[in-house]
Amino acid sequence: RRVAACIVPCCYGQVATLKEDHHRGKGTSAMMHPCSSAMTDALGAAGQGAFAWCARSADFTAGRGGEFDAASDGFLTALRCMQTVDVDRLWWAKEQDYNGKLGLLSPPGCSPKCSVVRISPLAEWQFRNSSGDGSSS
Repeated sequence: RRVAACIVPCCYGQVATLKEDHHRGKGTSAMMHPCSSAMTDALGAAGQGAFAWCARSADFTAGRGGEFDAASDGFLTALRCMQTVDVDRLWWAKEQDYNGKLGLLSPPGCSPKCSVVRISPLAEWQFRNSSGDGSSS
């Protein structure tokens, strides 16, 4: 509510590839991600491969009929990887003068892609929080 964008990302593996592969669909350019300066600086040059591995690990696929165990080690690892990629998105948004928060769909077992990214222009967020209306982004 009252955000500029509320996104439930999917296809995390597409965001961080070490090579261009546009035959798979609308992927991104090689080495385009991480996109925030903060994550790029934190990982350094050697961390580019680790970020790509993390993004691919976030691509959790549900079983037959869409069923999966939200408490399984595989899903919990994928969720941590999804959140790492989404933190990079939030840091990039902050670098563009947006404020953001991460959330989860409830219950987390409703979808294997349950991470929610919410962003608002920083000036709007600061205004709402200083106006005392009690709303949050």
